[in-house]
Amino acid sequence: YNSKLVKAAQPEMLICILLGVLLAGGRVLIAGLPITDVSCISGLWLAHISFVLAFGALFIKTYRVHVVLNSRNFKRVVFTGGKALRYMTVALIVFIILLVILTVVGRPHRSYISSTTSNQTTKTVRCAFERPQIHTALFILEGVIIFIGARLCLAVKDVPDAVNESKFIAVGKFSTNNMMLL
Repeated sequence: YNSKLVKAAQPEMLICILLGVLLAGGRVLIAGLPITDVSCISGLWLAHISFVLAFGALFIKTYRVHVVLNSRNFKRVVFTGGKALRYMTVALIVFIILLVILTVVGRPHRSYISSTTSNQTTKTVRCAFERPQIHTALFILEGVIIFIGARLCLAVKDVPDAVNESKFIAVGKFSTNNMMLL
């Protein structure tokens, strides 16, 4: 934990990434359960909290590298792990507030969609919202975060690989976007 390589990897943010990935795995498990109001709400929370933990930590790590290595006035810049965790905490609080609003106002619930072909009616169960605009706004916010993260990756693309994870972030974003499209 005290080696320079581990410190450069920012272990506080690595723990946030790991927690985000574990929560995303929990979301996948919930997706396999029968759809109920509780599974709709818990899946929603796990998906968005895992996003902010995993991608937020990656982007905060990239922002830290950008700030430290692209200082214009050549002064020593101090960006501690504590400061990175404070940024993560603010992002997490913002998303929790938005998720509370989405849960209370948007009211995620189980719904049925009926489709009839010839003499057969099929009922499909899915999660829906009474006010889907709030969920759409949350997805737009996540899209903006991904766009800002892409800009940060471009800003630090020439930084040495020992502290630069922009390639891994780009692959992660590419994979996530492909999964969302499916």
